[in-house]
Amino acid sequence: MACSQIMLRIAILLLLLLTISSSSSNLPDQDSISSSMPSLLYPRKNVSFTARLIHRTSPESPFYDPNAKCDDLIGDGIRTSLARAHFLGKRTSILAESLINARSPVRVIGVDFVMSYSIGTPPVKTFGIADTASHVIWLQCQPCDRCYKQSIPFYNRDESSTYKSLPCGPRCDSFGDTTCYSSSPWGAICRYHSDYMEKSSSNGYLSTETIMLPDNGITGEAILEDMIFGCGTENTDRDTKPKPPGVIGLSNRTSSLIGQLAYPRFSYYIFTNSSGTHGWIHFGLSATTSGPGTSLVPNDFGHYRLSLVGLMVSGQDIDYDFSSYNQAPEYEGGFVIDTGTLYTVLDEPIFNALREKIAYEVYDEEPQSYNEIDHGTRFELCYKNAPDYPEVEFQFANQMELMLCKSNTWVKVSNGLHCLAILKASEGISVLGMYQQRHLQVGYDLSINQVTMKYQVPCPDNIE
Repeated sequence: MACSQIMLRIAILLLLLLTISSSSSNLPDQDSISSSMPSLLYPRKNVSFTARLIHRTSPESPFYDPNAKCDDLIGDGIRTSLARAHFLGKRTSILAESLINARSPVRVIGVDFVMSYSIGTPPVKTFGIADTASHVIWLQCQPCDRCYKQSIPFYNRDESSTYKSLPCGPRCDSFGDTTCYSSSPWGAICRYHSDYMEKSSSNGYLSTETIMLPDNGITGEAILEDMIFGCGTENTDRDTKPKPPGVIGLSNRTSSLIGQLAYPRFSYYIFTNSSGTHGWIHFGLSATTSGPGTSLVPNDFGHYRLSLVGLMVSGQDIDYDFSSYNQAPEYEGGFVIDTGTLYTVLDEPIFNALREKIAYEVYDEEPQSYNEIDHGTRFELCYKNAPDYPEVEFQFANQMELMLCKSNTWVKVSNGLHCLAILKASEGISVLGMYQQRHLQVGYDLSINQVTMKYQVPCPDNIE
């Protein structure tokens, strides 16, 4: 080979080496503040995973109370559902002030269903409430200036090699209710501050971490890298009951788990059998979005808002004009489907029309009410004997109908009353709760802005 050719090849090789070296110098340092986008490391080709939804009556739940009686759980569900409707109504009614768009307060999130996951390297097992009205993944985080007690070990950011603070910038600003903290040892980083109802609050750092969802025997372990989460270092919650270690935001926002992974679909299925209440939540390609569907109504709050066009009892419309209800501006209520609410809550005029229609159908027995003694909240329509209950059917846009079976419509309380498991609120907002979503496969396809509902098996008629 000629000397000139050898020299030319050496020159090309040196040029390539210099190019690679220059490119490598532009890569982010592993110890630097994170600015990368989240990625999914998954052992299969299909981008999908499944997680269990653990009910509060399971010993696996951090909210499990072996001494809790049935009426205790019912009373707590009533109070939380009404507080939740109040919060969601307040969130949509003060548009002129703040959208309150950072995080849902833990006091008004039902603790009925949690997801188990691990965070950090080495991984620390924790739990988060699965909440379709929360916008972020959030948990208490040590070192902590002010944190409330929790029943499981705390996550410590200083002990994780994959923890990184989120720098100030567009990603920080997009979360809302954030400030730039420029005096930290790590440089200018993103802080969040949230004030909630009942003087509850959460403050801390927006950060990135590795999150792992355990192998559930269906889709294997999912490893999510560089996920943005709220590392809460100053938290208060006035609720005297066991407090949540955090939430997993599933709202229709880019900051939620769904939004960060850019998965267009997720679904969940809650069912009750002789061993208790159980559930699964599916993400990506494993989600089920078949069955009758209705369009999501756009809104600025990340809610999954539906267009309720009718409500029937025994095949007859209740006496209410839904056209005016659905024409209201988005900040004046509407109908929301939600995982953080247990019992469905209806705006007062709709509830009154429903109650009147059911009482007319059950004409041979005097209706009663059930008072939750400690706080005065109640189911407003109850019967002493179990009558041949009339069927209740929700009607949505696009001709989607949801016929409630008896076990999803009524609940049996300790004094023998059978009560309509739907509550009345005056916030202008209505919420479809998880009690009414049992035995349904509920799917969200955000690529076409649609929610589907389909009974997986015949819904049981026995009233629990």
